Amino acid sequence: MSEENNESDIQLLWNNYKKWLLVSFYKYVVIAYNPWVLTNLNGRTYTRTTNDKRSVQEINYSTNGEFVCFPEVGCFAVGNPWKSNFRPIPKPFAPDKIDTTLFFFSRKNSKDKIDIKLYPKLNMNNVKYNPDKPTMILAHGFASSGDASWMLDLKDVYLSKKDANVFLVVGNIRVVGKQLGMFVSHLIEKYKAKPKKFHLIGHSLGAHICAYLAKDVPGIGRLTALDPAQPGFEGFDKLVRLDSSDAEFVEVVHTNAKPFPILGFGMMAPYGHVDFYMNGGFEQPGCLPIPKKELPPVKNLKDLANFPVELISRTITCPHSRAYQFITEAYNQTGDCVFWGRKTTIKNMAKTVMNHVLQEVFGKVYYFSKNRNANDGIPMGFETISSPLRGSFIVTTGRETPFCKAYF
Repeated sequence: MSEENNESDIQLLWNNYKKWLLVSFYKYVVIAYNPWVLTNLNGRTYTRTTNDKRSVQEINYSTNGEFVCFPEVGCFAVGNPWKSNFRPIPKPFAPDKIDTTLFFFSRKNSKDKIDIKLYPKLNMNNVKYNPDKPTMILAHGFASSGDASWMLDLKDVYLSKKDANVFLVVGNIRVVGKQLGMFVSHLIEKYKAKPKKFHLIGHSLGAHICAYLAKDVPGIGRLTALDPAQPGFEGFDKLVRLDSSDAEFVEVVHTNAKPFPILGFGMMAPYGHVDFYMNGGFEQPGCLPIPKKELPPVKNLKDLANFPVELISRTITCPHSRAYQFITEAYNQTGDCVFWGRKTTIKNMAKTVMNHVLQEVFGKVYYFSKNRNANDGIPMGFETISSPLRGSFIVTTGRETPFCKAYF
């Protein structure tokens, strides 16, 4: 993807979101920690029974009865909680406008992708899908594409470690989540694939796309959310966002977890069975702040809304993209270096922040314990799911690749 296209995507994203700044500021400052207000803003909770065969997307959840329906994929509620004054999301686009495509890879065709169109009719004649092997589905975020270099790198590392079926998703809208759910259901019904063998990985908006897929297909084994997108998701009903109930095991890697009004694009709260807060989760070593002399004066929200897009791109892209860089390296771990997560405590957070500061000043990692205790720590990578520990953990890294610095 060219820098010019990436810049235009960032510009479009910023233009769409800057009108939310005032609302977002009010939400985070005034009501973010008021459970009663959030409950009433988000609407009631719906629990699907075992006899209810409808898709979660099709359930009559909307409080105002508004739906958008497409013959190929069914109906989508567009009222609360999908859309409200605090979540001004556009209505879903038709499948023919999205043109969702999957790229299939396996060890037999690790470099030669096989395109799979989900619309108007699924055709897998050239795909050698093996239901006995694990299946990984990888979804990108807003300003990315299915053949982005990071997705291809992660695919290569995954296949080097696991003999698996790998699908890269081209598309990042709500309807895509439904289409993917239908696709996975097809694999389960026709090929007898087991939901437990599916591993969904999504970055930013792609993390929520994976969540929509998992909500439609009960029993998905693993979901890895890489700095899941915050605007329009954080604090809202779990029907519209990632949640720990979406799969048997949900893990989240936080790298840009700051309030959206101060340019944070990653979710802040823990939404998984295991949440890794990389270097504390909000800033990343090596992602230098914008020099003060380059910053325009910001005296009010209007000034913030007119913040130069190139500075927005620099501020957001680096820490937000660290999530997939970290997980790719974690999956490719060799030797004694481990991305080791320690329980989130005030002491561990203070050490992490101090190390971050010292790295930026002196360019050297100063704090890494040589002791690895399985009772209060957990590895990040393929082995995370095998640990009995659950909760939030802090992982300290270096400021440049190789990011792993914890040797045991």
